[in-house]
Amino acid sequence: MNADRQNARRNVGLVLLACAVFSAAAGLIRDWDARQAEADPSVQDARFGPLRQKLFELRDAGQLRRENGAIKLGYLTDIPTDSDQMAKLYKTNYYMAIYALAPFLVDDSTGHELVVGNFSRDQIDPGLLREKKLEIECRFGRGVFLLRRADAASREAGR
Repeated sequence: MNADRQNARRNVGLVLLACAVFSAAAGLIRDWDARQAEADPSVQDARFGPLRQKLFELRDAGQLRRENGAIKLGYLTDIPTDSDQMAKLYKTNYYMAIYALAPFLVDDSTGHELVVGNFSRDQIDPGLLREKKLEIECRFGRGVFLLRRADAASREAGR
């Protein structure tokens, strides 16, 4: 009887261990698929397509300022760069944004009149916007935003 109880415990333990291993493997596969999608140009074209179209409309209407002959945009994301893996993810997302928004130039800074927001969610921390002195110009979904440098004078008039 004691041996049956030990066998049952061992079997339950093995089943739980197998479930944990399969769950971890499924998580790794999901993460791999997500990383592959981030590096897939067609996925990024689809994400940034509406923003790119808006930029062409603004350009054609003469509403975009050129810097040294080119239209330059800033870049802001919520991806931290506190580890090598996250820094690689940051660079991948940044380079994919550059690719998807060509011929517009994307600079890895927020020091431009217009800034591309590339976020993991469809929300931006309002504190981050205040810190960077940016306002949301347009939301395109899937974490893509067009941000505009906040005009201190118009903010004061709105209070």
